[in-house]
Amino acid sequence: MRRPTSRDVAILCLIGAMWGGTFPALKIAVTHIPPVGVAAGRLFVAAVFMVVIAVIAGAHRLPARRDVWVKYLAIAAVGNVLPFILIADGQQHLEAGLSAILMATMPLATLLLSPFFVKDELLTLRRIAGVAVGLVGMLLLVGVDALQGLGSNVLAQVEVAGGAICYAIHSIIIRRVTGVSPLTNTACALVLSALLAVPLAVATADFTVPPVEAVLGVVFAGLMGTALGYLL
Repeated sequence: MRRPTSRDVAILCLIGAMWGGTFPALKIAVTHIPPVGVAAGRLFVAAVFMVVIAVIAGAHRLPARRDVWVKYLAIAAVGNVLPFILIADGQQHLEAGLSAILMATMPLATLLLSPFFVKDELLTLRRIAGVAVGLVGMLLLVGVDALQGLGSNVLAQVEVAGGAICYAIHSIIIRRVTGVSPLTNTACALVLSALLAVPLAVATADFTVPPVEAVLGVVFAGLMGTALGYLL
């Protein structure tokens, strides 16, 4: 592993801003669209975008190894479809600020799980301190008042926190996919995710036409929070 550069840090900050911006968009979307529909729409938009980018970049050669596709399927189910549904369902009952705070536990979950599955990821005091500072910073940015709703809707909060844990598992699995470009990884995993989520959404849909702002919320989450976020 090379030492991170200023470019890496800048990209990480941009990802944080993009992912954070998806919470207000999702809050609007789930007000009018069922959680499974929000997840499916988000993944469909992201998958189409990433396939186009992969073809343009010449990264459309599919991996031949079966173990890689097994990992893609795990990423699709546990790293995308499940957390997207959990978070969308939980956000129906939570403020966007509290959702963001609960999602900020993802680095902590990643820190605790990584040493068991990734050989070069060690649980060091420096990393623990870094995550702790990040969590405190997130709380200060969102506002301590956002914690007032903590414990009032336990199931919704467990769903969002569960989504954060799924994201942590996602980040661990993707590290174990070797010999394939990141662009191909992202495109293949998102296509499988859409193939899992869209039929589920169709089977549970009520087929009412949502307002424009809800559709735009799904598109924003698909492009900014999913496709571009994962690409970066």
